[in-house]
Amino acid sequence: MMKPVIAVTAKHSAAAWVADHVQPYLDAVASAGGEPWLVAPESYGHTGADLQGLACGLLLTGGGDIHPSRYGQPMAGTEEESIDEPRDDLELTLAAAALSAGMPILAICRGLQVLNVALGGGLVQHIDGHRSPSPATPRPVLYHQVKLEPDTLLAGIIGPSETVRVNSYHHQATDEACLAGRLRVTARSLLQHDGLVEAVESSTHGWVVGVQWHPERIAEFPVRHQKLFSEFVDAARTWAGGSTMPGHE
Repeated sequence: MMKPVIAVTAKHSAAAWVADHVQPYLDAVASAGGEPWLVAPESYGHTGADLQGLACGLLLTGGGDIHPSRYGQPMAGTEEESIDEPRDDLELTLAAAALSAGMPILAICRGLQVLNVALGGGLVQHIDGHRSPSPATPRPVLYHQVKLEPDTLLAGIIGPSETVRVNSYHHQATDEACLAGRLRVTARSLLQHDGLVEAVESSTHGWVVGVQWHPERIAEFPVRHQKLFSEFVDAARTWAGGSTMPGHE
């Protein structure tokens, strides 16, 4: 069976950075039957238009804040020290290219935010109570419940439960007011009844799913959440079948 090549975005391609920040995404793609391909600003020597000839799916990963100028806002809670504009350039370009090509996209945490901005949406620049401490600290991971919307890709993948428990590592978010018009809300936060958007899917493209939590952190989730990656890789394989695309037997 062909292993579809999945472009996995990252801030850096340095080995130490990858080991500390990106490896769980690469492992999740590989475990799901895909061929992960690390894409970082300093190592991606192509244009956005090239993506369709290089990969079958795009995984937008977690990370720092997007510069608010990308969605037409002044600084209002964004952590300036976490901004990496070359990464913003790369991911917004690749997201637009993948959407244009109908390529499957899985967007995680920051990735959901990149997806929303790429489609013309904005962000809530700071919220309290949603960010777990650094993995280097002994303090526990924050979890909360999200409510799934029925008859969505996400509900079909994770299962029929109306609510699921997810981890939380973000201080920025999307809400109904700043959601891009071509995205549909598929889960909302029940943390303190805040109703923030926790998952989305495209209403006009193919397989495009974004989640605000981190399913690649497999020790923090039931195994059924790994279906997000297997369904994503399967969608990439199916999409590749409609064109001449890279892959490995």
